[in-house]
Amino acid sequence: MATESALQRNEGASTRVFFALWPEPALAEKLTGIAGELSASLGGKPTRAETVHLTLAFLGDVPNARLPELATLPPVGAIAPFVLALDRLGSWQHNRLAWMGCSESPPLMNLVLGLRRQLGEAGFAIRDPDRPFFPHLTLVRKLPAGLAASVRHLPQDIDWPCREYRLVASTLSAAGSSYRTLARYRLSA
Repeated sequence: MATESALQRNEGASTRVFFALWPEPALAEKLTGIAGELSASLGGKPTRAETVHLTLAFLGDVPNARLPELATLPPVGAIAPFVLALDRLGSWQHNRLAWMGCSESPPLMNLVLGLRRQLGEAGFAIRDPDRPFFPHLTLVRKLPAGLAASVRHLPQDIDWPCREYRLVASTLSAAGSSYRTLARYRLSA
């Protein structure tokens, strides 16, 4: 859990935040290896290992004065650790990225819906609440223009053991996004 003093810096300002699943380092390295291979064949900029994640709820800018309240929300209840089977690759031309995703996962959807409900009850709004949740992680950014959008199934699923989720602060710069974990939440039944 983040310290209160770290969360209260610049109280008049806001911080861009989101909740996400974060892979263990070995899996992050494996995924960035795939990102590197895709980047080599398609072009674009591969995702760095320390930034690989699957966003559960994006809140956008939250006033710094509310960050301690957000970071101390209890974990979404009654969701046991689960394994997410990453089984699809695809690309989106509108934002020029290649992604990896998963087929239907009831535990993941329960986590997302529970988190959205909990945030709403606490007075926090997620950005684009009517947008359907599409579970994916970005592998390559800045794909060349004109690349045909496609989805293909992987020959073998990549299993992602999900034991926790995080509240993360995002800072954007010319070098790319950097992330700082504000709080961690263990999954438990």
